[in-house]
Amino acid sequence: MPITVSTICRIEGHGAININAESNRVKLSVLEGERLFEGILLGRSASDAHWITPRICGVCPIVHNLTTIIAAENAFGIKPSQQAQYLRRVMMAAQIIESHILHLFFLAMPDYLGLNRGTDLAHKEPKLFAAVLELKQVSDQIAETIGGRPIHPVTTKIGGFHKYPKVSDLEQLIDKIRQAKKSAKICLETVASQKYPKLEGTQHYLVSSDSNKSYTPTNATEIIDESGAKFLTSKYRENIKEMIVEGSTAKWGKYKDSGLMVGALARLQIRKDRYLEAIGEVHAAYQQIKNSQNPFHNNIAQAIEVVHFLHEADLVLSNLLKKYNPKQIDLDSNPRAGQGIGALEAPRGTLYYELHFDEKGLVEFCNIITPTVQNLTSIEENANLLLEANKSKSIKEKQHLLEMLIRAYDPCITCSVH
Repeated sequence: MPITVSTICRIEGHGAININAESNRVKLSVLEGERLFEGILLGRSASDAHWITPRICGVCPIVHNLTTIIAAENAFGIKPSQQAQYLRRVMMAAQIIESHILHLFFLAMPDYLGLNRGTDLAHKEPKLFAAVLELKQVSDQIAETIGGRPIHPVTTKIGGFHKYPKVSDLEQLIDKIRQAKKSAKICLETVASQKYPKLEGTQHYLVSSDSNKSYTPTNATEIIDESGAKFLTSKYRENIKEMIVEGSTAKWGKYKDSGLMVGALARLQIRKDRYLEAIGEVHAAYQQIKNSQNPFHNNIAQAIEVVHFLHEADLVLSNLLKKYNPKQIDLDSNPRAGQGIGALEAPRGTLYYELHFDEKGLVEFCNIITPTVQNLTSIEENANLLLEANKSKSIKEKQHLLEMLIRAYDPCITCSVH
């Protein structure tokens, strides 16, 4: 007899799992209503689009904003200045730090720390809770200083920025970032020291790249899988197949006819040559997940990335200030016809935007593929592998393991039903 978990706790959005006790199989359902942002953009101007798309998600609005802008820039042949690209990198770093911290300590870690909810951390582990809050605060400060406010940035535009932050504000950010590195280490030690369920997943890994082989490129030109095989971002629809699945309001993605995983674990498996392995405090944690196919290790990968992106934000801002012009003016773009694709690394993996504009610069086609859409197939595939490996456990134990697995993927259901 099937047992339905109507709501999976501690994920972003609403989903369910249906366990069939007789066949020992599980089905994943996405329950949130479709939001139809791709239709909302039709007929809107290029300069309107990046104000609208961040509303897809309150956790990762920056990357929706920037990916929309990059798609428009590629459509119009606009290349932003090095200064603008540096600040975008720092905004992306802040977005990933904030998202990872919220996921790890308010959604995922309660399973391992014996808590009912993330806020219980304040009483059980006050030092850890203080570290978590400091990282949340510094990521918000970065986003507000550069983007104008902590969520839904207002300073960004096609071609760069409406307004650049003052030198003194960036210098203060660097101080805050350096102070927060100790907190990042505390969080990493906590996450890396947990005992994770064993699972040898079958998922492919995909990550975006550019000519500089950046860990998180500001304008990806190609996609790489775990074997080193590549395809151009312009070929993303030919390689990542979206499917309509019964019982789900979100499409599900496949790569080479099977499940794929994008996000922190995929980035560390494929781009291990580009992350800051020289940072001593992450080396031991990285060895735990090196060449891992265990989706539960995404938690450790996210904690490693928090350390990485604090160092990256520090490095990029320090280099930027050597040749920084806060009075730089980025000219507006003239409306015209064009087609462009933007691909960026969101906290949960590669985010794709494809925009086509008519001769008036109005959107006439929009396609968005979010990271969670790409991950859904492998979540269900690996959930069934997990059930098979734990067939002797009780239904309650299986249910808890499955929920832990889903939380490890850090799904954003709201993004998936965009």
